[in-house]
Amino acid sequence: MEEKINRLDYLKIYPNYLDKDAKIAEGRKTNLDLSVSNPSIKEIFYICKTLGFECEIENKHYSKDWMKRGRVNVKFFINSNEPVNSSFTTSKYF
Repeated sequence: MEEKINRLDYLKIYPNYLDKDAKIAEGRKTNLDLSVSNPSIKEIFYICKTLGFECEIENKHYSKDWMKRGRVNVKFFINSNEPVNSSFTTSKYF
């Protein structure tokens, strides 16, 4: 029997969240000093895997920019309150 995945433990990261060239109205969620120009799904996935997070790529589109497809689901929490990677104790940047 498969274990049911709790999607509340996952953060959804769209490239627009981290795009330095996007305005806040276009979906950027990070400060400009933490953002990068034109991030790709593969880059976000690779960085999250390198940091030790469990993650997966989904073929979804972002509602504010439907031409860009893809998002990365990152398992940030264990049991909705304990971070997976102790180096990152908050998800406030996402």
